[in-house]
Amino acid sequence: MQFISRLLIHPNFKNEPLNEPLNEPLKSDQIFEFIKLNPNCKRKDIEKNTKIPLGTLKRYLQELIENGKIKKEGSKKTGGYVILGE
Repeated sequence: MQFISRLLIHPNFKNEPLNEPLNEPLKSDQIFEFIKLNPNCKRKDIEKNTKIPLGTLKRYLQELIENGKIKKEGSKKTGGYVILGE
């Protein structure tokens, strides 16, 4: 037995991120600004000051690196994040 379902989307539907409140800046913007103000900062410093959970922070840092906005300089133990192109 098979069923075919058709899900209709309302024409006024807006596809917005579920986890981001509309009034607050995006987490990636918060991270970027923190790194801009604190060059060579470590991940634990970003986590502590932005209050973004570690798993979420790692995901956003990776996204910023892949988009060419930041990079990590130095060794794993003593290195930090810096803004690219400034």
